[in-house]
Amino acid sequence: MPGFEAYTRNMIFTPAKTPPSIVNKLNREINASAKDPATRDKLDRLGVEVVENPTLENSRNFLPGEIAKWTKFFKEAGVKVE
Repeated sequence: MPGFEAYTRNMIFTPAKTPPSIVNKLNREINASAKDPATRDKLDRLGVEVVENPTLENSRNFLPGEIAKWTKFFKEAGVKVE
């Protein structure tokens, strides 16, 4: 489809009732790990583009937009669930 862009995004989820302090700590530690030179080198060699310090709010807002985009795409492409 003209003008359509697709890419992958890896996210880590926690159970819905995980305390915010735990979620924030995980977010900080994962972001710190992604900045480690050895980890960054491996990710670069795999062609992984690291998003620097994504906020939790950004991640929460990402999924609804993706669901809407892909729902529209599959409807317009006539893809049927079998």
